[in-house]
Amino acid sequence: MRLRIQDALSREAAATTPALFETFVRDVTPFHFADPLDPRIGTYLDETSGTIFRPDAHIHSAGMAQIAVEDRLGEIGAPLLVIAGRHDRSSTVAAARAIVKGAPNGEYALFDQSGHLPFVEEPELFRATLVGFLDRHP
Repeated sequence: MRLRIQDALSREAAATTPALFETFVRDVTPFHFADPLDPRIGTYLDETSGTIFRPDAHIHSAGMAQIAVEDRLGEIGAPLLVIAGRHDRSSTVAAARAIVKGAPNGEYALFDQSGHLPFVEEPELFRATLVGFLDRHP
């Protein structure tokens, strides 16, 4: 599994067509789950099979590292819900906490059993968290 995901990640920059980008996304999906062998991965991929992929809208990981907005978080006037999966390999818990700390109306929700996709890995808790946030901020 590790080699398969490493191979997928190595193809990210070359995924410049919708078909190549779809293949990249499907191959790297296990990386985004807390358990890369989670049986829900297949279901998730089946349910999202109609997705229209736009590689030109994707920000490659290297480019994302160059985006620095920490000094502007205080400008966010609306309530902000920052969701973090404890086992997320691409968006860290520390980064989520830093966002909440910098945003004046930030709220933090940690999903202990999730990676990058808590809406798939912990769907009931995700829905309850989102509904609770929206109820507090109509």
